[in-house]
This record gives sequence, structure tokens and C-alpha cells, in this order.
Amino acid sequence: MKNCVDTIREWVDIVISKVYGIELVYGINSYLNHHIVLVSPSSKYYNEKYMGLEEAFREEFYTMFPNEDLLITDDDSILDITDFVMSKSSHVMKQEPIKEMYVFGSSNHLDTTTSYGKDYALAA
Repeated sequence: MKNCVDTIREWVDIVISKVYGIELVYGINSYLNHHIVLVSPSSKYYNEKYMGLEEAFREEFYTMFPNEDLLITDDDSILDITDFVMSKSSHVMKQEPIKEMYVFGSSNHLDTTTSYGKDYALAA
């Protein structure tokens, strides 16, 4: 049987794989004896896809571990993580917009040059 720490770690991995641009920090507050997962940015905490994953996980977690306390909140929480367990994030690689430059050659025909996020000055 899995323990609750491994179960939360697996859930974090699932969320990271399904919700882009999210970061989850998991740890334990040993004073309160709570497992705490901080979600950032706050906009992802209120994301519909994320909320569905969290709701399903809470039901599963409390069924498996009825005597454990779990708090999942956005990163504005005032609760401290006293014992850090893990932090993971998923980031979308954004390609910079393609810029096209039009260059007139010596024969007065139009040449198109494409650059990926860099501007180049052309001198004649």
C-alpha cells in the first residue's frame, strides 16, 4: 500500500503533465501536522482543468488516508511549509513571434528574410 507522501508526489506529477504553466510546492507543516501543496500562479489554482484534478484527488486522498490532513491552496497562503518535500513546474516553451523583413536587392526585386526573435540590420 502506498503512503500518503508518495500518493501526493504522484498527484503532483499528474498535474504537472496536464496543466501547463503551473508550479506546485509540496511540504509538511510539522506544527500543524498537515500536508500542504502550494499552487502558483494563483490563476492556475482557479483554472477549470486544475480544479477538476484537485477535486478528484481530494476524494481519493481522504478515502485512502482518512486520518491525514491535506491543504491545497494558492501560493498566497499564510501557512508555512516547515519540511519541504518537492517542487515541480511545467512551463510552456514560447516561440518568439516570427518577424519578416523586406529587403530590396540591387535588381529592385523584393526578398523576404525571416528571423526568429532577432532583429538584424542590413547594410548595403
